Amino acid sequence: MLPNPTQYWSKMKSDRLLHLGLSGDSAQRPHEAVRTLYERDIAALSNVLSSLKAARNAHIPIHELPDEVLLEIFVVAEIRSMESSAAVTSAYTSTSASRRLSMAMICSHVCTRWRTLALTSKSLWRVIDFASTKPAWVSEALRRSTPAGLMIRVVPSEPHTLNFNELISIIKPHSHRIIDLELQLTSAQAISIRESFPVWAALGAIQRLTIHSHKDMARDGFFGQPPLASWLYGLIPSLREAYLPISMFTGRSRMLQTILPDELTSLHLTNDNQHSCPPEATVSLLLDLLTFLRRSTKLKTLTLSNALPLGRRPLLMPGPSPVRLGSLEQLEVVEKGDSCARVLDLIRYSNECSVRLVTDGDQDFRQVPRVLPLALAGSVPVWLCVELSTESRPTQRPSSDPARLVLAHVKTSPSPQQYSREVVPSHHLTFRWTRDWGPQSALCRSLLEAVPLTAVTHLVLKGPIQLSAPDWFDVLTKASAVEKLVIHSVKSGGYNLCVALGFSVTASTPELNPGGALLPLLAHLELRDCDLGVAFRVHAPEHGMFMETNEFIPLGEHILHALQARVELGAVPRELVLTNCSRIEQSWIEELKVIVPEETREWNFAAWLGEANTS
Repeated sequence: MLPNPTQYWSKMKSDRLLHLGLSGDSAQRPHEAVRTLYERDIAALSNVLSSLKAARNAHIPIHELPDEVLLEIFVVAEIRSMESSAAVTSAYTSTSASRRLSMAMICSHVCTRWRTLALTSKSLWRVIDFASTKPAWVSEALRRSTPAGLMIRVVPSEPHTLNFNELISIIKPHSHRIIDLELQLTSAQAISIRESFPVWAALGAIQRLTIHSHKDMARDGFFGQPPLASWLYGLIPSLREAYLPISMFTGRSRMLQTILPDELTSLHLTNDNQHSCPPEATVSLLLDLLTFLRRSTKLKTLTLSNALPLGRRPLLMPGPSPVRLGSLEQLEVVEKGDSCARVLDLIRYSNECSVRLVTDGDQDFRQVPRVLPLALAGSVPVWLCVELSTESRPTQRPSSDPARLVLAHVKTSPSPQQYSREVVPSHHLTFRWTRDWGPQSALCRSLLEAVPLTAVTHLVLKGPIQLSAPDWFDVLTKASAVEKLVIHSVKSGGYNLCVALGFSVTASTPELNPGGALLPLLAHLELRDCDLGVAFRVHAPEHGMFMETNEFIPLGEHILHALQARVELGAVPRELVLTNCSRIEQSWIEELKVIVPEETREWNFAAWLGEANTS
């Protein structure tokens, strides 16, 4: 049996002191002689302690990673440690940014292996951030990273503004190595950049270019004028990714055609400072963009964020013809509802393209039927999720209450078997508006009516969706392939769907199966986070349901009636799942067993009770 560590080392200490003659009359010996004996043993014990720590650390998972994987983690951490570009609002960041240590410095103080990797890795030293870098450090980073490609972030913080020209002069001899350049400059700094690099030939290796509007340029309208815009006015042959503000183009026509190569793979146009763009500038930018897209053959990602405020008025007569982007894999559009529709009218993409669309601002929900089919671009979804939620947005006046935004999320996904790519395309569409709860029923109807259900096998409904039982019936009384229905935290408006599932379909809808049930192929019905005890009223005489004005029935009883009706129609869902639902009573389960024949169901009653939320 191993001795107790404390007892073991205590005995070792006593034995060692006795052996060295330091336990008794050591006070009578010369001070220097005693000190030397102690220092030797302290050094020896330090080596033992270091060996024990190294042996312990060798079993930590991160130390088992190969050097190349560990270095990749260091590089990612270095890039992530920079201030987020999206949060940058001026050329002067907070003073905390000036105190940011490079990952090479941090890693070199962890352990011997990390120090060796950090000091010898060219890839870790190639990331240079003006916001937290002194000239001496830049020189050292350039020396250690040679000849690796450089990632330069020129977003100077206030303490280093005076060093700006010196930093530029240090980097200039290495400009041919810059492959990733991020800029956010004042007018004076833009002039310095242009004087240091008068032609783009000195920066011909750039593969990724990111430019942020600076507040003084947005205010003075400077971005559309020399020096920066004219400095960029030339082809960047190696460029593959571009992140550009629309304020760059307000004074320049055909700029995209001039600077962007045909081989560009990713283009992001944003209005990060909410720059006011006059109509003539919007038309110029639109034509410039469409012309570039027509000759672009390898574009895979396109983002337009408040970049084309097209409005509802016709900007061109005749309007430009649509452009087809056959290689596009990801499209993101953040615009007003009418601008979204006009952008989607002008861009054609294959059904293998993933789409993220956000209509921002006060919206007219009547744009939904127009936008949704355009966004789907012929894609046939098999999975559809409709979700409503709310959020607050601060108003312009501090004394005013925050505006309440209603968000409608539509997510679709097609069948993986339809596509050759490993990544199956999807659509995530968000409609935002500041109207009150009134138009929600019309919005929900528009969303569900715009998406064909002929191929949708999995339908998910989530959030406070306000539709009456007759409305649900009208929306879903069409050709449908829905086999799985999930009702998730929908509250009373969504609970009405449980009632509508018991309505029978008349012969006036011959496209449905002759069984006469709503969603006739439904085999899996699931309720999540629902309250079976909540009582509500449904009055639908046209469907044979009559309730008095003050009559309210719990959701559980409504479900009993609906399932009994589906038994008579021969359309009982084979699976009924209740997940985290509250107020499930044993007596209610016994009634279900009587109503629904055992041979028609595969229901796990025990799981319902085990997962029920009894709070």
